[in-house]
Amino acid sequence: MTVPTLHTDRLVLHPPGLPHLDAALALWSDPVVAIYTGGTPRKLDDIWDRLLKKVGQWALFGYGAWIVQRREDGAFLGEVGYLRNQRLLDPVPADGWPQDPEMGWAFLPSAHGQGIASEAVTAALAWGDAHGLKRTIALINEGNVASIRLAERQGYRLFDRPGFGGQPAMLFERFAP
Repeated sequence: MTVPTLHTDRLVLHPPGLPHLDAALALWSDPVVAIYTGGTPRKLDDIWDRLLKKVGQWALFGYGAWIVQRREDGAFLGEVGYLRNQRLLDPVPADGWPQDPEMGWAFLPSAHGQGIASEAVTAALAWGDAHGLKRTIALINEGNVASIRLAERQGYRLFDRPGFGGQPAMLFERFAP
């Protein structure tokens, strides 16, 4: 499977790969990012596993995540895209974890407040809509007000409030137009 590269006015969404490992480590080990993504800054072995998972998602399911870079200078800004996860929610839903793709995003604090996440998520959702992803979900930490607002602006609607990783979370769903 060839992973597409997406372009927006300010961004390029690239396939994940080895050249982005150090930048991904900087993102996922940032304490500001960690607050809403599990509570603990990630270590290199976890970032390595995440990279393999991202590459594997494209191969297995035909969708996955992208690395987000600024178009003008190639600076790494974050990650966005789809994953098929098996999350341990509390309580576990009666029908298990939804098998629909999960949309997720994370950006360096230096990219916050500039509309970059919105631009990247819009591009990723447009790709998914055009490629048959009918329903997507988003799991967001209850305290992550910026991500909740972004999800709602993108058409996501709350449908459950499970616990995840010992913290209250919100589970959203979106149906393609």
